[in-house]
Amino acid sequence: MLISVVVPFYNEADILEEAVSRIRSAISSTDADFELLLVDNRSDDGSFELAKQMCQRDSRLTLIRLSRNFGPMTEPSILAGLQNSVGDAVVIVYSDMQDPPEYIPEMYSKICEGFDVAYGVRKSRSGDTLVFRLFSALFYKVLARLSDSPTHGNSGDFIMMSRRVVDHLLSLDEVGRFTRALVPWIGFESAVVMYDRAARKTGKSKTRPLSALSTALLGITSFSQAPLRILLLFGFVTAALSVGALALQFFLWATGSPVPGLTTLIALALLNLGVVTFAISVVGEYVGRVMTEVKRRPLFIIDSKINFPA
Repeated sequence: MLISVVVPFYNEADILEEAVSRIRSAISSTDADFELLLVDNRSDDGSFELAKQMCQRDSRLTLIRLSRNFGPMTEPSILAGLQNSVGDAVVIVYSDMQDPPEYIPEMYSKICEGFDVAYGVRKSRSGDTLVFRLFSALFYKVLARLSDSPTHGNSGDFIMMSRRVVDHLLSLDEVGRFTRALVPWIGFESAVVMYDRAARKTGKSKTRPLSALSTALLGITSFSQAPLRILLLFGFVTAALSVGALALQFFLWATGSPVPGLTTLIALALLNLGVVTFAISVVGEYVGRVMTEVKRRPLFIIDSKINFPA
């Protein structure tokens, strides 16, 4: 069996060689052959030049460089790697080594047993801050509750998939991709490999609060219409309360005992404004997703490829 290892990276010159060495060592403990696809999201710290040198020393290493940095989300790099992979199974491993490649053999054994997907699920997240761990836990709970497809809580992009799962994944031509939720949406038999997420050895995380929030919104709006339905229900409730309040106010006015309360009215008006603003924002998020899909812009553009067949 041939395993394709997709390794997205951006400015990881300090650890890239170690990452490749650990991946090689992990796969060498199996009976599988491998190809290793390094995908550079336009690094500017010498990572690309280092990757080129490694490709010259080993023909099983291939290198894809994107035409520009396509943002902090790794979806463009992951998709570029998947599209150029040829393995019977494909595993995604980030170059920062927080998801230890030493678990690849266990994932591989699950594929050999007949499972189509082996999910890496974190037992602990020592490499993440408390705030990020809390945010991640909340996100997965919300996604599991709202999503129209099954999800694996506390799993990321550390996944091994059979070729047929990869082919189905590539057949989905949506632009707003969220791989870690698309894979369980596809289905098939799956297994879980538990592991401890390591702390970063070098550098710092490329994930920023706004990009994490953007990823969370993408995951929710791509797989659920529940926020829109909640707003619809809330609209009915507030409309009913408004009609009731108006009826009460008219009754009190008719009986000669109107209730003074300008401050209360102002507070209610501001509350209503906040609710309306929030509702418009949620609807706008969905409209934005539709606009992105309609434009059909590619998720990435490739600048160059090294060690691929001509």
